[in-house]
Amino acid sequence: MSDEVVIFACDGTERYCTGGEKVFVFHTIAHRSHALAQTLRANKSTAATCAPLLEGCARLGIPDLLQLDNAAAFTGLGRAPRVFGQFVRLALYLGRELLFLPPGEAQRNPVVERAHGTWVQSFWNKNPFTSLRALERKSSKFFAWYAEYAPKALGGLTVKQAARHLRCKKLLRRQRAQIPAALPLTAGRVHFIRKVDAQGAITLLTEPWQVSKSLVGHYVWATLDTGKAALSLSHRRSERAQPRLIKQYVYDIEEKVYKLKPEFQRRARKIDILQII
Repeated sequence: MSDEVVIFACDGTERYCTGGEKVFVFHTIAHRSHALAQTLRANKSTAATCAPLLEGCARLGIPDLLQLDNAAAFTGLGRAPRVFGQFVRLALYLGRELLFLPPGEAQRNPVVERAHGTWVQSFWNKNPFTSLRALERKSSKFFAWYAEYAPKALGGLTVKQAARHLRCKKLLRRQRAQIPAALPLTAGRVHFIRKVDAQGAITLLTEPWQVSKSLVGHYVWATLDTGKAALSLSHRRSERAQPRLIKQYVYDIEEKVYKLKPEFQRRARKIDILQII
C-alpha cells in the first residue's frame, strides 16, 4: 500500500440546454494529476449525486480523501441530527474519508472549480446543446481534448501523462454490483471545516457543538469517527503553527456501525489529517 495521500475533489454545476432542459454536471478530479471524471444527470436526486462517487471510483480509483462543498444532496442533511445520507454511507462503505468545506466558500475547492471553468470555456460554450442526450453524445470529444490538455499546475505534462502516476485501485464492476441498496453505516471518518460562530460553537449535521468563545471567527477542523463514536475538534492559529486538539466529544450513534470490508482497505496506516489541514 502507498503512503501517498490521494485526494480528489468533487462538485456539481448546472446549465440549461438551448431547448430549455436543465442538466446537472458533476466533476470529480484528482488533485495531483488533474485526471477527471464527469457525470451528467437530469436532476439532483440522491441517486444522481451518488453517481459521481461511483463513476469517479470506477474511472479514476478510490482515493483516501474526497473534498466537497456542503450541498444537501452530498451531506444528506435532514431535520433530524445524526442522520447519515446515502452519499456519506456510500463513501464510508468504499473506504473513503470525506472533507466538507465551509458553506459558501467555493474558493477552498479551486482544483474542481477550475475544471468546471475549463469544461465551460472549451466545450459547453462552443457547442449549442439541445438536450442532455445531445450533451452525452458529444462528451467524449471533450475528454479526448482534455487528455492532451496541459494545465500550468502539471509543469508541462498533459493530463494523460500525469494520470499514469495516479496510484489507487479502481472500483471493479463486480464490487459495484455487490453494493447493497440499503447501505449500512461503515466505520470511517468524515471531516468538516467550520467557522466558529458568535456563541463559540459550530454546527455539524444540523447539531450545534460548543468550541470556545476565544475562537469566535476562527476556523476549526472537526473529525467525526463513526467507528469510535467520537467527535474531535482541532485548531491552529496560523498556517505555520502546529494544529492542536481542543475538544473531544462522545458521538452516540443509535444504529449498528459495521467494519470496513478488507477489499476496500487501502492504507496500512490511518491518514494524519492534522498534517494536511
